[in-house]
Amino acid sequence: MSFISQLLGRPERNWNRLPSASEAEIEELKRSVEIELPREFLDLLRFLNGGEGDIALPPKNFILDETQEIISLRKDEFYKNEFPDFFIFGGNGGLEMIAFDLRKKPFSIVMIDPIGGKESAIEIAPNITEFITAIGLEYKDA
Repeated sequence: MSFISQLLGRPERNWNRLPSASEAEIEELKRSVEIELPREFLDLLRFLNGGEGDIALPPKNFILDETQEIISLRKDEFYKNEFPDFFIFGGNGGLEMIAFDLRKKPFSIVMIDPIGGKESAIEIAPNITEFITAIGLEYKDA
């Protein structure tokens, strides 16, 4: 059992998940990008291929896109031109997109307002591990 399945499978996690991505979908995703995606992100997709629930980070709600949607966004000319330094993999169900910030390594996780453009990117987690740890937990204001 992986770290992710142990973590996100806990009963206190408020998360509605879709079935796992297939290895064929994971391989297609890897081929569709010019970067090496973090292993933890690929493991997340192996555990759940999309879903929605609480997240203990802004934006408080997180929707993980299905693998095919992530691939489609990578090919979309608008996103390629407007957000070339970001790898979008979800959102909050409103306007904000959730993405890897490709401008630094390890990739941090940012929230972006697509209307505000790339300048609106705000870091919400320093890396994918911290981000995954917050999935399914309620956000608590400081």
